[in-house]
Amino acid sequence: MSFKILDFYKISSPLAGGETDSEDSSRFKRIRWATFLSATTGYGIYYVCRLSMNVVRKPIVEEGVFSETQLGIIGSCLDNRCSKFIYQISISFIRVFQ
Repeated sequence: MSFKILDFYKISSPLAGGETDSEDSSRFKRIRWATFLSATTGYGIYYVCRLSMNVVRKPIVEEGVFSETQLGIIGSCLDNRCSKFIYQISISFIRVFQ
């Protein structure tokens, strides 16, 4: 059983007729940069949203607008939706160049 799992992760032989040197191909470079930029942008947006939520959370709870639980639910929904939105944009961007 464990050998089947290890065999799954072995490097496969290259396919005939494929790109000969994928490190230098323009497609590989475009996908690599698109992945890097989307991950960096996505994390930056996530960090800014979470930081601003932490700053305004205390006054909102003290004034009784929302409870800690309600703010937690709102924050998790925003994080989930923002990440899905950024993911869809990055996938659409990558598909344009394929």
